[in-house]
Amino acid sequence: MTVTNAPDQIWTVRGLDDFSAPGWFPVRADMPTAERAEWVRQAESALATVVGVERWDGVPTSPDDVRELLGRAFEEEQFMDAAATFQVWPVRGPVAVMCRVMLLTSDSVPRWERKDGAALQVIESKHLGVGLQFTPRTRIESEDGATDIQAIDLIFDDGTAAIVLTVEPTFGPVLANVLPGLQTLMDTIWVERPGGSVFAGVVPGGMADDSWEVETS
Repeated sequence: MTVTNAPDQIWTVRGLDDFSAPGWFPVRADMPTAERAEWVRQAESALATVVGVERWDGVPTSPDDVRELLGRAFEEEQFMDAAATFQVWPVRGPVAVMCRVMLLTSDSVPRWERKDGAALQVIESKHLGVGLQFTPRTRIESEDGATDIQAIDLIFDDGTAAIVLTVEPTFGPVLANVLPGLQTLMDTIWVERPGGSVFAGVVPGGMADDSWEVETS
């Protein structure tokens, strides 16, 4: 896959064809109607065991529930700045989250800092080099009690460009089930710079390099 958004030249994401994980469905915004229909058909087949599982409200999951969630994969904002996009079904139930692979210039990536409800640690990828795992946590209060919502960003930055793997906010237990596939994706893909050199993130300044496992806290 080739992209041109970081920085204004053609970069190539390699290894996507080698990536496979249960419940991970690659999706493209430019799929024609017939290809989208086939994508949904194949995903429905792979998710057949989800039908009949109780939803959060106790009602059994229907084929229409699955189809509706699959259709949300094509919402336009899912593809902003994305070199690759996946809809992930991490549990046996009607729950799906989006994961994106983004190629950005270093100066467009926000500063990642430890702050309330967030964890920050050093990670290492087989092909992307050394990076940061940023795991923000938000507590939502309701009549039924408090619920923690978490997201995760894996950021690999070489000082010029940055590769970011990002998973949208979801419940902590759901995110925990996303992590095995995210780890596989992180260790499968690699990025080729314009001219053919391979991208490699470096140790962020001021960070210790003694924590290498992707974790949720």
